[in-house]
Amino acid sequence: METRRLGSISYEQAWQLQQQLIEQRAENKLSDTVLLLEHPHVITYGKRSPEKDATPQSIQGVPTFAVERGGESTYHGPGQLVAYPIFLIPERMGPKAFLRVLENVIISVLAHYQIPAFAIREKTGVWIHDASGAEKKIASLGIALRRNVSYHGLALNVNPELRYFGLINPCGFSPSVMTSMSQVLGENTPALADVGERLAIELQKTFEEQVRAHYSS
Repeated sequence: METRRLGSISYEQAWQLQQQLIEQRAENKLSDTVLLLEHPHVITYGKRSPEKDATPQSIQGVPTFAVERGGESTYHGPGQLVAYPIFLIPERMGPKAFLRVLENVIISVLAHYQIPAFAIREKTGVWIHDASGAEKKIASLGIALRRNVSYHGLALNVNPELRYFGLINPCGFSPSVMTSMSQVLGENTPALADVGERLAIELQKTFEEQVRAHYSS
């Protein structure tokens, strides 16, 4: 697996790059590749977003995009680790199983930082319990497949400004459901780049294990 660390780039730039890499991966001109990056403030609408057919150009100065990934609306911004896996997905695995892979990757990453996390099957993403026991969402997922190649991906809240989620109902939920690693760890929050490196390690390991499991089943 190749890991490309892109720093902070615009959502449009990242989308255009993904389009190029999808074709290269489908034609085996590229190995499985994950893009690790941050976005400037942006709101995106997935295929299930009520607003997808009438997307405003911006919300309170934050630009918006309607895209082909699954799911509803979400926010990306500084302090949030975004990972776009450009992976050839075995037909026996399929997109739903790949989403489960990504959830397990995030859960493993958070466990590395002593944050217990879990998935809720009817609520795609990764969740934790806050001090009162309430469910809080710490990572969002939404993918698309073209020519059996995945694109779009996941967003893990490391230390973003959570107030921006208040501009939307993220993934159909109240903005108050969103949390971050910094909300849990405070001054012990790791650098976003370090979290990215851990995620790349877990992604390669977990994907390879799941591919083997699907082919041996």
